Amino acid sequence: MSATLHLDIVTPDGRAFSGDVASVTLPGAEGDLGILPQHAPLLAALRPGELIYVANEAGSGLAREVYLAVGTGFAEVTGESVSVLTDMAVGPRDINAEAVEAELKRAEEYLRSHTLVGEELEATEVAIARSIAQLHVLRTRAHVA
Repeated sequence: MSATLHLDIVTPDGRAFSGDVASVTLPGAEGDLGILPQHAPLLAALRPGELIYVANEAGSGLAREVYLAVGTGFAEVTGESVSVLTDMAVGPRDINAEAVEAELKRAEEYLRSHTLVGEELEATEVAIARSIAQLHVLRTRAHVA
């Protein structure tokens, strides 16, 4: 039985991460999912939120948690691997708080000032959730980045 999973995180900009990890926590559309080696196969939709993986430091044997804000997407889990396809994956160091806060303010104002339905409402809600996820990771995890 393997003690690791191979994790691939892919965004439209390219591969955000690829490597072996001890565990992964995903923001599933129906709730958070904790994934360990030998997990039962599954396919899950992702919501904007925080993805956490536990990586072993090369040569030291020490584990460290890595935190990423992710957007919507999908995750495929097998007993040996986790593949994440998402529209965003950023760590605390790559988040521009001013830009994210401005985007959040614009999206919230747009939601308040317009009658939105269907895809337009969904897109605005996703933009708000993505901004909130980034700000959460920045404000709660920047000290461990």
